[in-house]
Amino acid sequence: MELYLDDRIVDPEYFDEGTLEDAVRHVQEEHCADHQLVIALACDGNRLDAETMEVALAKPIPECEKLEIFTGTRAHLVKEAMNHCFDSLEQTERATEDIADRLDGENPSDALRELGECMSIWVQIHDALAKSIEMLSINPETFKIGETPFIDALTKPKDVLLQVKEALEQKDNVLLADVLRYELTDATKTWLTIIDKVRNEAKKHETTQTEPRP
Repeated sequence: MELYLDDRIVDPEYFDEGTLEDAVRHVQEEHCADHQLVIALACDGNRLDAETMEVALAKPIPECEKLEIFTGTRAHLVKEAMNHCFDSLEQTERATEDIADRLDGENPSDALRELGECMSIWVQIHDALAKSIEMLSINPETFKIGETPFIDALTKPKDVLLQVKEALEQKDNVLLADVLRYELTDATKTWLTIIDKVRNEAKKHETTQTEPRP
């Protein structure tokens, strides 16, 4: 089997037995730097997605003539994640202004459905921030947003999420609209500041990381 790592061939003589997962693990251990992660695979030119990955990795090596492994640094993945979070948050910020106005109307069901989608995005952003500083090996207790520790800075957006959740549970659309209009604005500004700070940290890490091992 021919094995490629980021478009360069590696150890072609090694891979004649075992599973594709064994081959991937070998490459991760022997040819990738500590900061590199395997982010995508292709077998005989076919990119593997989340649904086909598990089955493909269990296949015997002889069933794949050419395995391509693609990597990315932790810093690059974090930077891309923060870019996505920033764009998503700006979109939901615009959407919630309209949602708040429609909650006061006679038929708020569509607005509530759209708010549910926004809530899902906010939770994902919160989780992405926590995971990102972990990937960058940053201590959340000493990492500061301005003069505020990272953990404390996340408190405001988290508190607003809880207020939105409570208003939804109480079916109090008046309270919900007020939270979206007045509380969420400050929380969004805080989120954007945190995202930008983490993104800049990822950029710093990118400049200091080494190339993969030959």
